[in-house]
Amino acid sequence: MNIREINQHDLSRCAELFVEIFSNPPWNETWQMGAVMRRLSDCLHTPNFVGLLVETSGRIDGFAFGNIQYYGEEKHYYL
Repeated sequence: MNIREINQHDLSRCAELFVEIFSNPPWNETWQMGAVMRRLSDCLHTPNFVGLLVETSGRIDGFAFGNIQYYGEEKHYYL
């Protein structure tokens, strides 16, 4: 298992996993790849973005997208 920062080149593989996961129970949502790519790309380009990818043997097992926001003098990470 390898954990690393997400980059632009990971988006299509993350989008495929997103569609696979959220198309099944308990969500049963209907997502199209184009819409997911836009959503993940918007996240990736948010200021202070921090995203991690978990992969095993080149296969994505999961990922987390979020960004750091300031609250007074504190930093909060929104997942």
